[in-house]
Amino acid sequence: MDSRLLTLLNQRAKLSAAIGQWKLASGSHVYAPDREEHLLRTLEGKNAGPMPHGALRSIYREILSTSRACQRPLQVACVGRELSNAWVATRRRFGSSDNYQSLSSLTQVINGISHRKLDVGVVDRATLIGLVWEKPALAKKFAVCGDITLSPRAGRNGNGARDVYFLLSHSPVPPTDYSKTVVALECTASFGSVKEWQAAFSVLRRSLLHVEQIKWGKGNSKSRWLVELKGHWTAEDLARKLEPVKMIRRWLIVGSYPEVPHYA
Repeated sequence: MDSRLLTLLNQRAKLSAAIGQWKLASGSHVYAPDREEHLLRTLEGKNAGPMPHGALRSIYREILSTSRACQRPLQVACVGRELSNAWVATRRRFGSSDNYQSLSSLTQVINGISHRKLDVGVVDRATLIGLVWEKPALAKKFAVCGDITLSPRAGRNGNGARDVYFLLSHSPVPPTDYSKTVVALECTASFGSVKEWQAAFSVLRRSLLHVEQIKWGKGNSKSRWLVELKGHWTAEDLARKLEPVKMIRRWLIVGSYPEVPHYA
């Protein structure tokens, strides 16, 4: 059985190398999060066990990493030193055949993406939103193509904020059946709880995946929220949906990309 697996993996590697030549000729990107997530969800649909879906994804993380390396090693950078949370998040998503860099600033990552020296950048969400919130023109230099969530940091009461990092790439991700859109909102009023926020923004209830209060940049952190919505939203779609809501001071679409299961 292991010999058969080895033969099939090498056949897959040969096909990946051939696909790499086509990508190089057509100018396509090595990293395609929408196609990778489609593959993984298709395999999960066929997975009868006993292997858990999370283990299946771990195995395919290395298979996909090796396949990419047969085309061209993926150039991945994160803002943070080795063994930092950002580094751990990066290694959790990508495999051992990808090339990693540790950079000291978000500006370095954005410049690397915009000049095509990097394929993917991994950055803390609050840092990214804070920078784009103050300098919206920078958003034209990259696209948010995914996110990575580490386990919540436990507080005294057993709860903790999610440790989330955004993936930056050269171009937006095409819409898929499992796309989600992340939006940063600043409200004119402060809300004491998520339930209060949900009641005030009931127009989004059917689309709402997750909402939490986070702090970015300067300003009143109690009036700033990060919202995850089902689907691939455009600015026009969101504007029409939020038009009846009078308590929005400002909003920003961070990105639309495939939703990855929590066990990934």
